[in-house]
Amino acid sequence: MNIFIDTSILFTDPFFNEIFKKEILTACRLKKLNIFISEVVLKELMFNYEKSLDKIIIDIKNINTNSEKIIPNFEKLSILDKEVTLENLAFFYHELSQIQNFQVLPIFNDFLPIVLEKAIKRHKPFSEKKTELKDALIWLTYIKHINDNNLEENYLLTQNVNDFGLKKPDETFIIHPELKKECKEITLVNSFKEIHKIYKNYINQQEEKTKQKSFTWIENENIDANYVYDILSENYVDKISDNISNYIDKIDLDTYFEDSHLISMGGYTEVEELSWGNCTQIEVEVLEENAIISGILEISAEIYGYGYNSARDPGDEKFPFLGSNEIHFKIYFNFLIDEEDVHDFEITDIEDV
Repeated sequence: MNIFIDTSILFTDPFFNEIFKKEILTACRLKKLNIFISEVVLKELMFNYEKSLDKIIIDIKNINTNSEKIIPNFEKLSILDKEVTLENLAFFYHELSQIQNFQVLPIFNDFLPIVLEKAIKRHKPFSEKKTELKDALIWLTYIKHINDNNLEENYLLTQNVNDFGLKKPDETFIIHPELKKECKEITLVNSFKEIHKIYKNYINQQEEKTKQKSFTWIENENIDANYVYDILSENYVDKISDNISNYIDKIDLDTYFEDSHLISMGGYTEVEELSWGNCTQIEVEVLEENAIISGILEISAEIYGYGYNSARDPGDEKFPFLGSNEIHFKIYFNFLIDEEDVHDFEITDIEDV
């Protein structure tokens, strides 16, 4: 089984820290599957990682400056060393490249005429609205390796499904027919969670097993929505609350409150109350030593908005109250469970609905 990775799938987690990424990388280390990554992907990943670090450094400096003004004896947050952090990421992928089943594929000079023709004629992965050369280089790098080596069971792992894919009536994507002509033996996948499912099925078929070992303790737990709800409410209330607050902090005030001159000058929001709803779409993936539980938690939040009154008279509030609003959220989560404990809880996405 061969996995070819696009940059978009690594932007938010370049060190493979999320559960399903860890599992796939572990399988690669154990020589149960192959991972290929284009030199173009690494260059783009390093460039975007540096931009993210620049923003984080600015944010930390702003926090230090603003906090010193209003918090007595505030201890400054340390500013990370950007060059060292970039070196850490480069070293991480250098170490991965030393793994037998993890391979970095180079760019070939003879790709240029093909890329130029695709760009001029707007052949996939180009389009009338998208003309980035990197996608074409990544695609050519991968299909050359597949075709030259007659590889089977190949998967392109990307979130840029519109660039490489064609949407079907059921809202899923397949490799675009134009690209399918260039490489028949490849399937489009848009998440590590999905590739993890495919990998499990592949292992079962290869080893002629119906399922990996299922532990008696898992069978006896009767894991359902109520079971998962109890785990979350007993262990992760604060983490879920903090994630919702961080999510709301990044949203413009006029998303939740009527626009006014107070909003245009700035302001902030506060989460006053959370009401937990149901857990839905619970999935249990049994591993060799534990199990991954995934699902969606529905939450309603009462949020208060405060605008910035820059032209206030003496005695006026600096941040007058704008009003309140009830927002409904879907919290997408994963965590690990074994006989002793639950751990490695993570929130993979938040949606307001």
